[in-house]
Amino acid sequence: MNQRKLASLNLAIVGTFPPRQCGLATFTADLQQSISQAGATIDVAAMVEQASADHRIENHDFRVLYEVSTDNQADYRAVADQLNRKAYDAVSIQHEYGIYGGVCGNYLLPLIRDLKMPVVTTLHTVLEQPSRPQREVLDEILSLSQRVVVMSNKGKSILVQACGADASQIDVIPHGCPDVCPTDGVMAKLKTGYIGKKLVLTFGLLSPDKGIEVAIRAMRQLVDENPDLVYLVLGATHPQIKRNRGEEYRDSLRKLAADLGLQDHVVFDDRYVSTADLLLHLQAADVYLTPYLNPKQITSGTLAYAFGCGKAIVSTPYWHAQEILADGNGVLVPFGEADATAKAISVLLSDPQQRAKIGSQAYAASRATTWSSVGFQYARTFAQAMREKRLDSSVFLPVKIPLPMERAEVTDLTHLIRLTDDTGIIQHAKRALPLRAEGYCIDDNARALLLCARLGRKPETERLAEIYSSFLFHTINHDSGTVHNFMSYDRRWLDDAGSED
Repeated sequence: MNQRKLASLNLAIVGTFPPRQCGLATFTADLQQSISQAGATIDVAAMVEQASADHRIENHDFRVLYEVSTDNQADYRAVADQLNRKAYDAVSIQHEYGIYGGVCGNYLLPLIRDLKMPVVTTLHTVLEQPSRPQREVLDEILSLSQRVVVMSNKGKSILVQACGADASQIDVIPHGCPDVCPTDGVMAKLKTGYIGKKLVLTFGLLSPDKGIEVAIRAMRQLVDENPDLVYLVLGATHPQIKRNRGEEYRDSLRKLAADLGLQDHVVFDDRYVSTADLLLHLQAADVYLTPYLNPKQITSGTLAYAFGCGKAIVSTPYWHAQEILADGNGVLVPFGEADATAKAISVLLSDPQQRAKIGSQAYAASRATTWSSVGFQYARTFAQAMREKRLDSSVFLPVKIPLPMERAEVTDLTHLIRLTDDTGIIQHAKRALPLRAEGYCIDDNARALLLCARLGRKPETERLAEIYSSFLFHTINHDSGTVHNFMSYDRRWLDDAGSED
């Protein structure tokens, strides 16, 4: 896709976003910037704890134009309406089960359903054996998305083989990394205070699945031969872990280091660092270590960044590490084995030529994963989604829509009656069961009233028509002349201002 065509794209992206501190927020910001630098216009709808009244904030540095409160169902459809009004060419959804409200993030689904433009969904987690609610959410995302992006070939394989996804719908675009020049690390060590030290680095949000205790035990075996060794654990505790358990895990790691006599060799830097600070520490590191314990981790932004900086990497063989560290691009060690981890690091620390060779090979392999390259790959995917959307629209032949006074032949109203209570028709159902938590909306009640008009005057339709008419009349805000859109199941309007339609 050439630069001129890129410049004509008007896109939006939905996901967490800085200042929120999580890996997905950093990814969304980096992707937004890379696509902008590729020439397209891209606005952001940011997931927040509590959105402002008009779901819009002014943050021109990052083009955050909309906000979605995680647990407010009405926000999702309200922002979908705003995105539709601006008529974006395509919308990018950054999907992780934990960042959207509802059961396994199912509050996201009405937003995607309501969008009128092609949707490109990036899956940050791909599960080989999702739970039933997770699978139901995933299946609908696959059906609603024009294209789906995963960050590894393993992710695509799981979607196709385990989830029955269409391989032609899926693009593999790697996790991006900054485009930096490799250095010998001397100046970086000077700036970070580690000059004269052998520095082993792990960074990222701290949580028990990171395997830091294994790394600390490995350091115990290394310090006798390397008295100048420092193991730096850089990063704040994961917000969810901190909220539920405080600093219990970090404190246990500090105690382990002290018990092993490593208090001068293991350093905990409890900060969520900027990208510039992170890159400085990566350049200072002699070895980058990811001792993660989850073998099914499909992607790791921290690993991608270290890879892009040309570091000699030692890692456990989780899925993402297996894929990018193959062919000598790094060193893989078994899960939970401190002895093997220590041995691999010892070899690299004692052999600068081998360390430089592995780092150079990783750097060369990572050139296709720089953010500038990733931005262009996403732009091509958006363009493909737009082409496919147009083709999909063109294959449907015109059909005759019955006018309200024409009669429709419907013989079984069981499901319609099941969805209707004395307030109105409930928005959605799970097969035969009404989803009461999703409440009511004006457009569904209007359609139901039209159906009753088409069916003609019958005892079963007259009562339904009365309910739908009453609901529609109740939506009118007589003071402003607008109408409400969404009502919760407990009969509270979820949009104070009402619709302009």
